[in-house]
Amino acid sequence: MWLCRGRYETDLFPQKIGEGQFSKAYVCWSKGDSSQRYALKVFTPADEGAEHATNEIRVLLLLGQHPRIIRLVDLHTEDPRNMRLVLELCTGGQLFDRLVSLGRYKEAKAACVVQEILEALAYMHGKGVMHRDLKPENILLVSPGNDIHIKVCDFGIAKMAERFDGSVVMPARVIQSRLPLQPRPRSTSFKG
Repeated sequence: MWLCRGRYETDLFPQKIGEGQFSKAYVCWSKGDSSQRYALKVFTPADEGAEHATNEIRVLLLLGQHPRIIRLVDLHTEDPRNMRLVLELCTGGQLFDRLVSLGRYKEAKAACVVQEILEALAYMHGKGVMHRDLKPENILLVSPGNDIHIKVCDFGIAKMAERFDGSVVMPARVIQSRLPLQPRPRSTSFKG
C-alpha cells in the first residue's frame, strides 16, 4: 500500500492504470473514503524521473484548472527520489486504446475529439506551454461510456516559454533552425 502525504492510499496490490518510461500510475483514494478515486502517479527514483516529475508539477501548477487538462489534486515532493502526484482519475483510458478497440471514429465523433484537443492546445499555448509529446496515449477519455470527452495528460517533457507576451509560442531553437520555405532549385547540367 502506498501513501501520499498520509492522505491517500491504494490497495495492497494496487490497480495499475498506466505506465510510462519514468512513471507508473495507480488508482488511489482519500484515506478512509474510497468513494472518491484518483490517479496516483509514482515516478521512478532515477534522476530523469525526478526531472520529469518536477517539470510536470511546474507545468500543471501554471496551467491550473481547465476542462481539457488533467487536474493536479495533490503532490508529495519531500523526497526527490520518491515523487508522487495525485491526479484526477479519467476512467475511460487512453484515446489510443479506444481507437484500437473501435477501429475508427465516425466523422462527427472525431470532430468533437479534435475540437477538445484544440481547446486544450489553445489554452496551453495561451499560457506559454508547449506539450511536446501530444499523442493518443497522452490523451485520456473522461469515462468509459463516452468516446469524445478528453483530458490531456503527461507534461513531463513540456516546455514553458521563458518570456511570453500572449502570442503564438515558438521556441527559439525552431526559429534559428528554420529552412527556407521554398526548396532551392537544383542546378542540373545535361550532356548531350
